[in-house]
Amino acid sequence: MIILGINGGGTKTRALAYEADGTLIGSGYSGSSNYHNMGLRKTTANIREAVSKAVAARADIACVALAGMDAEEHFDEVRPAVTGIARRVIIEQDSFAELYAETRGANGVIAVAGTGSSVIGTDGRRRLRASGCGWLLSDDGSAYAIGREGLRAACRELNAGRRRTRLVNAVMEGVGAKDLNGLVVWAYEESHSIGRIAQLAMAVNDAAEGGDAEARRIITGCSRQLASYAREIAEKVRVRSVYCTGGMFKSALYSREFSGTLKGHGIGMSITKNNPAVGAACIAADRLGGLHGGFMPKR
Repeated sequence: MIILGINGGGTKTRALAYEADGTLIGSGYSGSSNYHNMGLRKTTANIREAVSKAVAARADIACVALAGMDAEEHFDEVRPAVTGIARRVIIEQDSFAELYAETRGANGVIAVAGTGSSVIGTDGRRRLRASGCGWLLSDDGSAYAIGREGLRAACRELNAGRRRTRLVNAVMEGVGAKDLNGLVVWAYEESHSIGRIAQLAMAVNDAAEGGDAEARRIITGCSRQLASYAREIAEKVRVRSVYCTGGMFKSALYSREFSGTLKGHGIGMSITKNNPAVGAACIAADRLGGLHGGFMPKR
């Protein structure tokens, strides 16, 4: 019996292969498998590359947990492309797999604040979500949202001809522009991605920690917004703690505001400890009725 857990994110794909008792027999890495960014063909190729590095034999069951699975149509598009990687294949959202790695299916909530953002929770019967519908429709509290707000703030200051603040200087350095004209060219004429805007979040954060009032307003506002979603979902699934993951939680200011917002409602927070690929493997194992509860991943 070979059980595969696969996590495909915006940066890399990780595959972990286990025996039925949870013994790790192989692992493999490859590039991004967010098919919205990479396209379905490249995404599939990266998944298969990671799997081939993890194990030579065909797995009995695999759970493929992917970023960007925000609608039923996305599952339908990806399913035919990954069907052959194991005898049985389950497709999941990467954030749910990361929550599962911490809770093994028990009631829980996870807040993700990376390039994008989402909050997902379960009470065993239902799955609830807030944000997590992509950069255009949501992603409140994400690095992208913070970067975008930083760009807009810089544009306002430059348009008004005010003295350059720490935030403006940080954003302009981040995009490599010298003036408002250069910022506009960068925004509308140069080729850049959501990821490049998200990279500006740390420049905004540095300005906030350096005392810039507007930058601080952006960081605290975005953090509190995501925390309010997490609180709402936590109350609905009746848990008193939220798991957190993503690059924005490396910011002391962001984490402090997030924690403080939750604490005001009697809810705690903790950073995730396990890789989503571990959660994906647990989901796969638990779908095999005879192994439910007996599979325990070992290093």
